[in-house]
Parts: sequence; C-alpha cells; structure tokens
Amino acid sequence: MTSARPAAVAIGFFDGVHLGHRRILRALRDAASAAGARPAVLTFSNHPLAVVDPKSAPPLLMPRARRIAELAAAAGCEVAALDFTPALAAMAPEDFIARLHAMFGRVSCVFCGPGWRFGAQGRGNAATLAAAGIDVRETPFAMSGGERISSTRIRAAVRSGDLAAAAAMLGRPFALCGAVRPGKGEGRKLGFPTVNIVPAAGMCLPPRGAYAIDGGVANFGTAPTFGEDAWSEPVLEAHYFARPPDFPDGVAEVPLLRFLRPERRFADVASLRAQIAMDIAAAKSAGNGCGTGPDLHG
Repeated sequence: MTSARPAAVAIGFFDGVHLGHRRILRALRDAASAAGARPAVLTFSNHPLAVVDPKSAPPLLMPRARRIAELAAAAGCEVAALDFTPALAAMAPEDFIARLHAMFGRVSCVFCGPGWRFGAQGRGNAATLAAAGIDVRETPFAMSGGERISSTRIRAAVRSGDLAAAAAMLGRPFALCGAVRPGKGEGRKLGFPTVNIVPAAGMCLPPRGAYAIDGGVANFGTAPTFGEDAWSEPVLEAHYFARPPDFPDGVAEVPLLRFLRPERRFADVASLRAQIAMDIAAAKSAGNGCGTGPDLHG
C-alpha cells in the first residue's frame, strides 16, 4: 500500500456505511484529489468493543465482507481491515501512528468523525496527530430527524421495525444478509415458494414478522404454524412475485422495505395461506410488486 505520494486516510469501524460515514468518505475523496494524495480507508475486522468491553459489543448492521465492499465502493479506493486485538487496544497512540505510516507510507491527513480518539485508553486525539505532523479533518455529523446519524440509532430503528427511519439514515433500505439454505417445501405447497436465508451470526435483527421486500414479501421468524416442523432459529423466507434473484455464492442480501405485521401462529395452513395473500396485496399496494421497490434512497 506504500507509494511516493502521501496518503490521506479515513479511519473508523463504519458499521452500516451510513450517510454520516459517506460524508467522511466524500470529504476524503475530494481532499485527496485536490492535494494529489492517495485516498485510503482503515477499518477493523471486528468491532473494537468486542475486545475492550465484550458485554457492550453491539450487533452489527452488515457482515464484514459487505462492509468492506461498501467502503471500497463509496470511497473509490483501497480499504485495509485490521484485526482489533488486545495488543492493538493497548498500543500507545504514538505506536499506532507509526503503524499507520508502516501500512500506508507517509500519512499526511486523517479523516474521522468529531471527537475520534485512538490508542490505549483513548489517549490519542487530533492534537496527538497534529503533533506528529498529520493534518486532521473532523467531518461534522450528518443529521436526520434533528439528531445526529449513528450506527446506534440505526440499530435501534431496525430492532423496533422502523425501517423508514433506518433507511433515511443509511441512505438505502436496511438489508438482512445471510446464507441461503434449503427449505422444507412448505411454502411451495402453499403456492408461495420461498428463498430461505439464515442471518449471519452477530447481526442486528428486525422484529419477527412479515415484510415487503423488493419484488416480493418475506417472513422473518420460525414459521410457528408448522409446529414441530417450524424452524429452530429465525429464518427469512422470501417469496418473489417473479423469478427470484440469483445468489451464485450462496449468500443473499435482502433489503427490507416495510414491516407489514408481526409473526403469529395460525390455526391452520388455510388461514396462513389467506394471510399471505393479504400480505402480498399490502406489499403490492406499497409499489414493490414489479421488481422495483419504493425509492428510499433520498
């Protein structure tokens, strides 16, 4: 990653790569271009709190691979991901700065959110970087609903089923990611075949229930109507009105557009079939029946 040109580096965990993060990445791109510097992004493979305070480590908005891909696309540059280890947490700020230079060559500028701190016990700050000859650009928070956008706010919105609020802060619909797994054929018997997705471990999960998705409907839950044949853990069962998307690597990403109703156990499969038909009608009335969902990108 080294080069004769100095590097401008954006640093953060960037969970969700939300609109606040994208503001930092946009500032990085613009400033690096104007100064003739190399833009780069430094993130961490695991959440720092998973090491520093495991009980406080949050569920994540996206898996690591997707986060890194989103960062690379948004920043248009290389992305490095460090494992956040106890040794890294205990590293003196000056040693962390030396690590930056070793990774990226001469670092001339660091982009971050307001009040970002680094190094053992958070002793490093903008003044520490300035003393080391590194310019610091603290990008103001992006706002939504009169409050600053944060991954914490987005997680709360997802967990409560407020997908509109989550989308407004992310700049796109929240997507549930996971591995595609074989189903039990129950949906096909009902006339509503599904793609079944097991959420990736450690992810932030929405409430159990039915959702409108792009070009279809989905249920997130255990399908309790089927009794002993219900899922042992929550699964997203996505039914598409037309041909389902291809998931060649066996990993799916399904944007959730709108919460329709909570999951419940029906008296029989006929009642369930009737409810699914009503869910489909509700989803189509929201404008996502032809493969294109509502424009939530703002």
